[in-house]
Amino acid sequence: MSSIGKNIQILRMKKRMSQNDLAKKISVSFQDISDFESGKSEPGIDTLVKIADILDTDANTLIYGIPDETNIKTKRAQILFLLIVLLFLGTFLSRLPYSLQISDGTRLDATPLLFLYPLVLPCYFTLTGWIIMQAASYFLHARPLSGRFCRIVHILLCNLLGLYCILVLLADIILLGFYAPWVNAAAGIFAVAVLPNIPPIFFILGVALWITKSSFRSSPLP
Repeated sequence: MSSIGKNIQILRMKKRMSQNDLAKKISVSFQDISDFESGKSEPGIDTLVKIADILDTDANTLIYGIPDETNIKTKRAQILFLLIVLLFLGTFLSRLPYSLQISDGTRLDATPLLFLYPLVLPCYFTLTGWIIMQAASYFLHARPLSGRFCRIVHILLCNLLGLYCILVLLADIILLGFYAPWVNAAAGIFAVAVLPNIPPIFFILGVALWITKSSFRSSPLP
């Protein structure tokens, strides 16, 4: 019995429906349903969607298996927790007082800006992209891509993100060694030239990291 056939049979029996009842509802023969469940043949996409509708489920469940109820509740709680953390962090970052940014030209006022905008905000928007895709995997049954190319892309993106963080930290240390006017000037240029592009770039990076994550875990590169 194929996995699709087994899933159809389990859900059909839960609905207390015979093979003949299911066959009539989707306008196929009794033998077709029997062949599906025994693994002799597999339903086409249209037929699979019809079966899913009749059994009050979706095609992904018939293809990939029936989720365990405990796992569903655990995953739902994890996603809810991540969304709450994301909301809290977003609220915190949006309400930081303006005095932490460039104000009267002192090095103390410029320092938080150098760390907040180029380092903290990219991490926040990368996390946002990741969590959104994680939620999509639960509600929309989205799945990461697979293949050697995706593994390479995932490794490359992780290395780029790590390299970016290292370069930002080094730049902050170097800039903080100069006089305050230099620090504020550098922070001002960054705020005008780079800051507007941070949200979309790192959000897309977070999405891309999630999309390629299972490929990275599945097996090592040859």
